[in-house]
Amino acid sequence: MAPLLQTALEKLITQSTDVKLLTSGYRSLGLLSKRRPQAFKEKIQFFQTMFDSLLNADRDLGLSIYECISLMTDAFKTGNGEVQQTLEGLFPSLMEEENSLVRLATVSCCHRIFPSTHILSRYLMLIATGDARGDVRDEATRGLSLKESNSLPDFSALVTFLVDKCNQRLSTEAKFDSSVGQLPFKPVVLVKMLRFLDELILKVSETDLELVSKKQLQRKKAFLHHLPHSHDILLKYISLLQYGLKTAADSSLNQTSLQFLKELLHCYPEFDIFVPFKSLDPFISSGHDVTRCLAAEMTGLITREKSPEEINSVLKMVLRFVNENSRLERYDGAILSLGYFLGFCKEESLSQLDTDSINKSIHLMTSSIRHDTLMIRRSSLQSIAIVLAHHQLLERFNVKPEELLDVISEILKSSKTDIPSKESAFLLLGVLAVCHRDEEFLKNVCDILIKQNSLQGSDLHLGIGECLSFCVIGNRSKAFQFLPFLHESISFKQTPKNFDSSILTHILEALLKLLKDDSVMKKGYSIPLWLLSLLRLVIVPFNLPIEIERIHSSLLAVLLSSSNSISQEAASIGLYVVYTFSSEDMRPNMLAILQKYMGTQSIDFIKKKKKEESKETELKEKKNDATEDTEEAATLELALPKSASTTYKEIFNLSRIIKDLSFTYPLLNLGHLYTLSTLYRGKILDLTSTKDQSLLTLESQLPNIIPKLFSFLHDPHLDLQKTMENIWSNLVQEDRKTIEQYFRPILNELKALLSFNSWSVRQGSCLCLRDLLTSQSYEKFAEDLPELWKLVLRNLDDFKETVRVAAALTCNSLSKITVKLCNSADNKELAEKNIGILLPLVLDYVVNSSVKEVQTICLATLVSVTKYAGALVKPIIPN
Repeated sequence: MAPLLQTALEKLITQSTDVKLLTSGYRSLGLLSKRRPQAFKEKIQFFQTMFDSLLNADRDLGLSIYECISLMTDAFKTGNGEVQQTLEGLFPSLMEEENSLVRLATVSCCHRIFPSTHILSRYLMLIATGDARGDVRDEATRGLSLKESNSLPDFSALVTFLVDKCNQRLSTEAKFDSSVGQLPFKPVVLVKMLRFLDELILKVSETDLELVSKKQLQRKKAFLHHLPHSHDILLKYISLLQYGLKTAADSSLNQTSLQFLKELLHCYPEFDIFVPFKSLDPFISSGHDVTRCLAAEMTGLITREKSPEEINSVLKMVLRFVNENSRLERYDGAILSLGYFLGFCKEESLSQLDTDSINKSIHLMTSSIRHDTLMIRRSSLQSIAIVLAHHQLLERFNVKPEELLDVISEILKSSKTDIPSKESAFLLLGVLAVCHRDEEFLKNVCDILIKQNSLQGSDLHLGIGECLSFCVIGNRSKAFQFLPFLHESISFKQTPKNFDSSILTHILEALLKLLKDDSVMKKGYSIPLWLLSLLRLVIVPFNLPIEIERIHSSLLAVLLSSSNSISQEAASIGLYVVYTFSSEDMRPNMLAILQKYMGTQSIDFIKKKKKEESKETELKEKKNDATEDTEEAATLELALPKSASTTYKEIFNLSRIIKDLSFTYPLLNLGHLYTLSTLYRGKILDLTSTKDQSLLTLESQLPNIIPKLFSFLHDPHLDLQKTMENIWSNLVQEDRKTIEQYFRPILNELKALLSFNSWSVRQGSCLCLRDLLTSQSYEKFAEDLPELWKLVLRNLDDFKETVRVAAALTCNSLSKITVKLCNSADNKELAEKNIGILLPLVLDYVVNSSVKEVQTICLATLVSVTKYAGALVKPIIPN
């Protein structure tokens, strides 16, 4: 029948002129090809005629033809070589057609017919990313996605193909003419090509287990190095990147090319000959901040390997950019270029540079810190930080740290200073702390940083935390190697290991003092983020158990008193880090404090103690009498909101069920979404490792934890519900399998909680039971159904309306399961048994209950059971 239908539809399409018939014919043929693709795999000529028809069709008929073509693509996926060649010859010309449906159909075919390793189809889809129609662009973007691709195109073959096509198009009228130059394609297409190649490099390197653990730049270098004929391929890749330097008409293309050229020069400095300084000139004075910054960094990269004579020549050229008549953008770009230029310069080359030029450069950077324009002020701060971070010699550049500190302090106090400028100032303070290890100077740097506690921004405060770690341990801090402007191959003298712990003590005293200021806690979340940074970068890596118990109490106070989610997340992670780092002698005292404030009802009534003593007197008392009670009172004197107490008290109760209070810490650690770990600086702190450790700790206790967790997933207290959902999602990989595995303990837990004395527990348990009833096979509930009916019907008469609503929903689910269990058509013997048990129970509630809602649901269940059970109901009719 199918062959006859196919022949008839093909004849209709080729001979009919009726639009309605053709529309139906194309749709029917498409559906037929989807069912029987093997019957169409040789119909390549007919496939071509559909494209011809699409060229001249109106919009409605064209959509039907497009739908037919899309459905027919499966037939040609496994076609022979001739079919592939025919399509390869057909599609390039179709991509040039004015009809957008033709282009859309072509891109769809390239996506669905050819494998992801096919070069020509990737090229055609890359061209389509610059199409005027959004639907064509979207289809091309989907086709180029590498996220779910198991097989990838060959990088070398793709680069070679793209270079050849670029050269061909430049010699034809198809090239793109801009006001300042010629390009082979539209800038947006070139940008997509470059980004696709970069994405391909990273994707291929992910499949190599030896490269996965390396940094992104190291992975790229290793991949490119191991390519066959890598030198030739790299030259071709560079020729593609150079298109972004030939015109300043498109900022996106300029930035993309500069970014990838910068990464390439970090890996292969010998290729600097392909990026002459004159080609960077227009970008150094660009009106786009990102472009200027990239061009400035490229200036430092291309001169790093040059001879002293060449470096001196470029340095004098950059200095000429800075004069009274310079545009602000050019002045800004020159300042940044000087910073990267001197920063990336090798030590042996630096000693041979013209001293006057170096002094003039440093003077320009330091004097521009006070510039009226924020853009130039920010670049000056960054430039000085770049130079000092790489060479760490203040005397050589005649930089006076105390004077710089005063200027930076003024800038940070100014209300006109924007956040990016403050970030640059923080980085410079951190670098100064690495270079100048005078104790008094370091304390002043710390004080300036700590005064910024009212600023907003998680990543910003993590950056300040990194700078505080520089004050304590200098460039031994893990964060130093992640400075955004640090050259990959830089080597420097490390800060001595025997550093003075007085700086860390000074910082901790200041932070713990701030915690008692209620206004500071309400304004922001800086203190817990700084404490977390110090824990991860200084205290734990270098085994410094300084003030560890006070830090524990302080983080606990933040956790219980702050309503800010970031503060609570930082405090939770910090508490886990502190407890795992602490010695066995400290842990009993920590658990005692935890039990005191989380394990009793007093947590809801802790009030802030009003102290009349001055801050100086209070500080002296702490120093003279730093007893355990004083420390505890100093940090746990914040007013605690009831919602926080309920949430964390329940987490503490979970650890009681496990019969080990120390499990409170990993449970607290998993009670958040780990938003901090997604930030750039959060990744530096490696926060996900604490999550993995917590999961390992709790793995053996899942049988005890899972039932209790499940019962909280519908708790009416949203804070508690959200926290428990986070713990559940972190612990459970597959919900359905986990619920099946722990079905009996979960059901027993819910049965116990359905008659609990708290309305919120009863409400949450009803809704959780409803989820359980709908997610599991109804046969599992046969033995428990009588008891479940009694428990849920009791809640249907609850004094709390929300509990009654939840119970009604659960009763509906119980009713459906009861009807299924009593259905004689499924299993007569089982149905007879269940009818004898369940129907008398339901009937009793219909007759004896005085609650209207109970009578209604039971009567409805009775009617449904009678309908499906048939003659099996006869034995109980007398009742």
